[in-house]
Amino acid sequence: MKKYFSFLLLGFLLVSFSTNAQESENKTTTEEINSKVEVYYFHGDRRCKTCIAVGSVSKEYLEEKYSKEIEAGKLSFHDVNYDQAENKALAEQMEVSGSSLLVKKTQGTEISTEDITNLAFMYAIANPQKLKDALQKEIDSIF
Repeated sequence: MKKYFSFLLLGFLLVSFSTNAQESENKTTTEEINSKVEVYYFHGDRRCKTCIAVGSVSKEYLEEKYSKEIEAGKLSFHDVNYDQAENKALAEQMEVSGSSLLVKKTQGTEISTEDITNLAFMYAIANPQKLKDALQKEIDSIF
């Protein structure tokens, strides 16, 4: 009788652990699917040398470093001219009134937006690696 009870208990434990492992695996997969990063570079019709550098350094870096994430739809770069009529609503929604570099992170139901504009304009020309490092820090906090 003790052997029967031991086998029954062992079987119950194995099924329990297996179910917990599957639930944990499913949560991770769901979180990965729901994780998304959108990088927005807002600018006007007229751009200075630094404005152009912020956009080009950011876009080129993302395409180089995160091509798989872009292809999978987990990461996107948006070059948005807020002077164009079709982009005014987005600029208002993102509370942008001038050139800006924003990283919008969605993880499950949580959405946050990091404004790295000051850093981007400080380093886009003088030290582009610092801009790249800032982008990587924000993106890697999700992936």
